[in-house]
Amino acid sequence: ASPDALTRFLQSSKAHGILQHYIYPRPATDGSVRTTATVCHYTPSSFVVERLTSRHTMTDKHVPLCHSLNLDTLAPNGVDVAQGCERKPIKSALVAEKFHAACADVVRRARENGVVIKQMSLVCRVDRDDRLFVLYCEAATACAASHPDVLH
Repeated sequence: ASPDALTRFLQSSKAHGILQHYIYPRPATDGSVRTTATVCHYTPSSFVVERLTSRHTMTDKHVPLCHSLNLDTLAPNGVDVAQGCERKPIKSALVAEKFHAACADVVRRARENGVVIKQMSLVCRVDRDDRLFVLYCEAATACAASHPDVLH
């Protein structure tokens, strides 16, 4: 959209929702394009990074687009969903460090505002230029920095 079109949208009465930069997926080595994301599971004593990859390509005409974009592996009742994605741990220390730095930044900013993060799962994407985007926090447990359980 052009800057003028964006301005008109923001000034309209229908300007509700979230504006988000679209992150184009990187093609795989075989040329296929699948939805991917990275989930960082953080606690002060542990850190795990996993790559989520859609089981379906975005161009598969036999699969509805909503299924090829789906990265949910569990239905609300916790049953595994076959249409979901594959989860694989990221083993590269260099890559994991990049995501750990993003989590540490969120934790630091929360602490500056009087909140201590006990655990969280951040969902991130990396674009074609290797820039890291934190999309949202999937789950978090936090408490006030003044809570008696918090070590200072």
